[in-house]
Amino acid sequence: MPAISRRNALTLLALAPGLHSFRAWAQASAKPMRGVMPIVVTPYKPDGAVDYDDLARQMVFYDQCGCTGGAWPQGNGDVLLLSKDERMRGMKVIADACRSTKVASVLGVQAPTKAEMLDYARYAETLQPDALIAMPPSAEQTESAYRDYFAALATLSKRPIFIQTTITGAPNALAPSVELMVRLARESTGGLRDYLVQTSSAVRLLLCLLYPAWIRKHMVGTAATDADGHFDALVFPSSQCADLNLYFTASAIYRGASVPVYDPRPVADFTYWDYQSGTEVELIATGGDPVTALASSPTRDVTPGALRLLAAGSV
Repeated sequence: MPAISRRNALTLLALAPGLHSFRAWAQASAKPMRGVMPIVVTPYKPDGAVDYDDLARQMVFYDQCGCTGGAWPQGNGDVLLLSKDERMRGMKVIADACRSTKVASVLGVQAPTKAEMLDYARYAETLQPDALIAMPPSAEQTESAYRDYFAALATLSKRPIFIQTTITGAPNALAPSVELMVRLARESTGGLRDYLVQTSSAVRLLLCLLYPAWIRKHMVGTAATDADGHFDALVFPSSQCADLNLYFTASAIYRGASVPVYDPRPVADFTYWDYQSGTEVELIATGGDPVTALASSPTRDVTPGALRLLAAGSV
C-alpha cells in the first residue's frame, strides 16, 4: 500500500471532489480525465487584445496532437492579467471549441474569495464544460477556508474538479494539505458508491487509498514445470470467480519438501496485471534466477506441486 502523496491526492480530487452524486459526473462528461492536459496559453493580437480565434484554434491543435484536455485560464494562461469579461468570453470559446474534438474543456474558476469563485463557476456551468479547475483562494489562506471554498465548488458543480495546489502570483502561499484533499474525497463517499458501479476500473486506486484492503486468492490449479520453467494448466472458473485475474506462486521440491521460490504476500487490491493465457510470465524470485513460465493449452498430464496458480476473481 503506497503512502498517500500530494500527487495521489490530486488524483483523488480529480475523481472525487464533491459532496454530491458521482452519477451526475458520469453523465456530465464522457471524455476521460487523464492523459496530457496542458494549460492553454492566452494568445494576443498586436494591440494587446485577446485573440479568441487563435484561442479556439489551439484546442483544434491539441486535438491533432493527441492531447486529452486543456485547462484555461490558469497561471500560464495569464489569469491575473485578464479581466472578468475576458475570462468569461474565453471560457465560452474554449467550451465551444472542444465540443467537436476529443479534447476535454477544463475551465478555471479560481478567484481570491469563495463568492467570486462561485460567480465564475455558475457561469462556467452554463457552458457545460467537461471539468473545472481552481486554485485555492488567495484572500484567506487557511485550511478551513480552503475546505469551505472547494466544498462549495463541488456542491455547485456536476463535473469533475481539479485542484491546483499553487496560487499564481503568491509563491509562498499556503498549499492545501494532503489530509485536506483526502478529507474532501472521503466526504463524497455517498455518491461515490453509485459512480464506482459504473467505472470501477477507473477508480481502483482511489478505492484502495480510501479503504485499504488485500486481495483474497483462491487456488484454481497446480502444474509442474519442465526444466525451462514451462508448464501447461487448464483452469475452470467457478460461478463465484467467473472473471479471473491470475496470480502465480512457485515452489521447488528439495529433499522431499516444498520450498517457496516465489510467493509475494499480501497482494494489495489495486494489483491488477490481466494475465493472458499463452504469454510469457517472468517471476522474479528474491535472490534467485527468474522463473519463466509459459501457459499454453494442456497437451500432456501434469504432476501437481511445482507451480500453483492462484486467482483473485473480480475485485
